[in-house]
Amino acid sequence: MGVWGAGNLQSDGALDELGIRSDREIRRAWALLRRRSSAEADEYDHDALFVALEVIFALDTAGLLAGCAVPDAGAIGRACSKWLTRWDDYVDGLHPKPGFKAERRAVIEASFARFATICDRLRG
Repeated sequence: MGVWGAGNLQSDGALDELGIRSDREIRRAWALLRRRSSAEADEYDHDALFVALEVIFALDTAGLLAGCAVPDAGAIGRACSKWLTRWDDYVDGLHPKPGFKAERRAVIEASFARFATICDRLRG
C-alpha cells in the first residue's frame, strides 16, 4: 500500500475504501430498483431508492466513485422500464394532483438516465 500525498484520499488504502463504499451504494440502488415495493410511491423502499441514487450522484459529482462492479446498460434499461410501468400503475391508484404524475415521472426518468450514464462510464 502506498501513500503519495498528505490528503485524506491520497493512499491506496483510502482508494480501496472508496471502492468498497462505491460498490455498496451501486449494489444498494440496483437491488432497490429491482424490488417491487420501490415502485410503490408511498412505501419506504421508494424513498430509499432515490436516496441511494442521490448518494451515488453526490459521490460521482465529487469524483469519489471508484472501483466498483456495475450492472450493464441493457439490464438497467430493462429494470427501469419495468419499474416505470409498475410505478405508473401504482401512482394512478393514489390519485395525485393534476400534473404531479408527469412532473414526478420526468424527475424519475432523469434520475434513472443519470444512473445508467454513471454505470456506463464506470464500466469503461
